[in-house]
Amino acid sequence: MKTLAAVIDAGSTELELRELEVDEPGFGEVHVRFVASGLCHCVGFCCRAR
Repeated sequence: MKTLAAVIDAGSTELELRELEVDEPGFGEVHVRFVASGLCHCVGFCCRAR
């Protein structure tokens, strides 16, 4: 299954949206669908501080 993720590579200062392949849920696991999310402003600060 595919999902869209915001990724910061080591040494980078940019968030990049990437489509990632994720394994289907296994026994005892569930699939959770996020419809909204947010980031604290400190995430941007931490990225720029590298």
